[in-house]
Amino acid sequence: MTTNNDLFIRPPLSFEIPNDGVTNVDRPEDSNQWDVLKYELESFVCEGEYEHGLQRILDSYTGHRNRTTQPAVWVSGFYGSGKSHLVRVLQHLWADTKFPNGATARGLTNIPQGLQDQLTELTTLGRRDGAAPWAAAGALDRSGDTLSSVFLSIVLGAAGLPTRVAPAQVALWLAGNGRLDDVRDYVTANGGDLVEELGEYNLSTLLANAILAADPAFASSARDVRAALRNQFPPDTRSLSTDETIALLKKILEYVGDGQIPPSLIVLDEVQQYISGDGGRAMEVQNLVESVSRELNGRVLLVATGQQELTADSTLQKIQDRFTVKVVLKNQDVDAVVRRVLLSKEPAKKPGLDSALSLVAGQISRQLIGSKIQHTAPDDKDLAEDYPVLPVRRRFWESVLRQADAGRAGQLRSQLRIVHEANRKVAPRPVGTVVGADFLYSQKNDDLNGAGLLLKETQTLIHEHGQKDPLRGRILGLIHLIGLLPTSDHGDIGVRATADHLVDLLVEDLAHDGDRLRQQVPVALGALADEGVLQQDGEEYRLQTKAGREWDEALRRHHAQVTDSEVSTERDSLLLAEVNRALPATIQQGRAKESRKLALHADASLPPASDAIPVWLRSEWDEGITAKQFEEAARSLGVESPIVLIHLPRVQAPAFVAAVRNRIAAQRVIDQQGIPQDDEGKQARSAMQTRLNRATDQVNGHVRDVISKANVLLGGGTAPNGLSLRERIEAGAQSAATRLFPRFSEADDTRWSMVRDRVKNGSAADALKALQFDADPEQHPVVKEILSHVGPVGTSASDVEKAVTSKPLGWPRDALMASLGVLLDTGVIRATLNGSDATTADVLKQTRLGNVQLRREVTVLKPQFTDEVAGAVAGMVVGRDRMEGV
Repeated sequence: MTTNNDLFIRPPLSFEIPNDGVTNVDRPEDSNQWDVLKYELESFVCEGEYEHGLQRILDSYTGHRNRTTQPAVWVSGFYGSGKSHLVRVLQHLWADTKFPNGATARGLTNIPQGLQDQLTELTTLGRRDGAAPWAAAGALDRSGDTLSSVFLSIVLGAAGLPTRVAPAQVALWLAGNGRLDDVRDYVTANGGDLVEELGEYNLSTLLANAILAADPAFASSARDVRAALRNQFPPDTRSLSTDETIALLKKILEYVGDGQIPPSLIVLDEVQQYISGDGGRAMEVQNLVESVSRELNGRVLLVATGQQELTADSTLQKIQDRFTVKVVLKNQDVDAVVRRVLLSKEPAKKPGLDSALSLVAGQISRQLIGSKIQHTAPDDKDLAEDYPVLPVRRRFWESVLRQADAGRAGQLRSQLRIVHEANRKVAPRPVGTVVGADFLYSQKNDDLNGAGLLLKETQTLIHEHGQKDPLRGRILGLIHLIGLLPTSDHGDIGVRATADHLVDLLVEDLAHDGDRLRQQVPVALGALADEGVLQQDGEEYRLQTKAGREWDEALRRHHAQVTDSEVSTERDSLLLAEVNRALPATIQQGRAKESRKLALHADASLPPASDAIPVWLRSEWDEGITAKQFEEAARSLGVESPIVLIHLPRVQAPAFVAAVRNRIAAQRVIDQQGIPQDDEGKQARSAMQTRLNRATDQVNGHVRDVISKANVLLGGGTAPNGLSLRERIEAGAQSAATRLFPRFSEADDTRWSMVRDRVKNGSAADALKALQFDADPEQHPVVKEILSHVGPVGTSASDVEKAVTSKPLGWPRDALMASLGVLLDTGVIRATLNGSDATTADVLKQTRLGNVQLRREVTVLKPQFTDEVAGAVAGMVVGRDRMEGV
């Protein structure tokens, strides 16, 4: 029998991960730590973004040497993506770290030739500088020390100096005087450690004697040496300014480079954790990075890491201009590492594995059908590579880890470790046995408890049931993992704690477990629900706690108290709100784009007459009007009716009612139970919020379903075109506007403003030529209609306005004002404003016509007639003069 263990190049049962799957950016100090570093270099998979990222970093550094600025680097990726592994490998490749046995970092790491060439170029730069490439790395922490202190401690430690500033300054002073080696030899010869003695430089007699031995003229006694050191290097805790930090950094780099600043790399791991949304810390990081990048002649490269890209939140955005080189690690990069390091199969075993998987293809393809992470055709090519972890389960684990790890970077073990332990679990089993998804719970339950995502009571409950019946323990652990997943919005992957999904995720023996578990799991779920361990909600199951039971009892109580009337009111309110959202406030009619308001009417009675386009909402829910009755009612209104009718059909009524009732009850529980202070209560509230979210999603789904099936008709029974409800209402409203304002077309012209402009310029007599109308202005249908509303005694201009802008005319105000201008300027009508005579210009300036009175002139001389009269009068005067002369 071939076992899973036989398939692997690195058999899981005989292979251990030295670093437990977690990389720490620090300095090796003992043989175990050197072994871990050796493993990390040898196991580094230099592909994808790991390779491209290293290339960009090295290219940027060499391209900005001796320039005013050396751009800093930001490496981002979710927890477990390999950020720390990448920068640690970079650190040791950069310095080509030499191991105690003579091996070198570059010799141990398998990297492409292009990267090897870039590292060779880096070494060449070091020779030109007179100092070999050097690197320091460490994680920033929130210990309370200033950023400068933490930063300098990382650099000082890598330089082999005391990590506190004052003792390090003593060491650098000794080195500058050429005494450091002599002092170190003396201290060592007398059983001491130089770094430890420097740490107590103001108290250490051994250090004082060593200095006297190296330089007898420095002081007369050890006591005087200590006093001199205290005076020259005060042991205070004063924070260094950025300028002082850079000055000390320059001294440290010249120390490690024997007087020259070497090509230097400084790695700051977990910078995002250090900032942690603190704007002040972000500003400190920004100032430090800017100074390091600009003030050391381009010889120092600073690399920082964080879980998110710099655009992820407003705090990180403050520092993004300082990190112009970006390396972003994603899922596919982690997948490549996992497959190469842990899942590589012996070539000779692959045909047998492929054959075994093909025999159970049906069981694999049915995994989590209907969810967003279900098995897909592209998964088939990854089956053998990912085996014994099915691709569907990898995605499930990633989703759970993403939720569990939110804001808790560093507390949970990486995917590398989880996959390795999963391999070991099924290694002795026959080929065809895969890892159950519940394995993640067995690996992470303690971490989840520590992170506040698993109550101790629940953890104990799952453990005790697992001791009695392993299947029960597996089911409960898996239900808890599923409960960590979001069930609404984009984060919902569609996995639920139903019997079908649980069976899919629990199957291990692909050939035989499916049928067996499909019988056993529903029985176990029923028993656990009967015992009060689980609560059943439809087809789904949830773990129950004491607080959870109290909240559920409150839910049942409120659920029973919700009346049918409350449900109907809430349902109708939601439907009405959705129709209102689909209802445009106005439409634009004709070429003139005259704005027409729409008025929604939701009563059973006919909409009241008005100048707004009536939209009559009829519902099968509250009125009981069926689709057939709705169509008959629409036809009965006639083809001249301006009413737009909407019908909401009764769709999935019982489910809709149940969802509304559930939402009302869940909301009342949350409102009345308050904010719990204990973890169990908080978890119960979170579970109730999840139920509320789910009920809300269901309610919204029903509302959308009803709206999508809504019917729109015009009076007479015509159905307007359009796909969405809004499109059909808009199309119907256009037709309704024509019915409501049947004479609108007479004044529907965009050129009325041109007529008005001609009037203002004194050309009223021919102003209508802008409309291609050459006849008598009074004969234009619009002018004639407006004139008909002006009497000889006097008429309010606002009454005229109301008459021509209301139905059945509905003319644009531009048409009204232009026509009034023509009539006023040609003397057909006269106007007063606030009781005084008004000119045409005075009237045309008015935005409101309430104070304007119009009066029709009884006799008006036309312009051509007045010319003829003037000519006749002139002739008569000439004739009279002649007769007088005779």
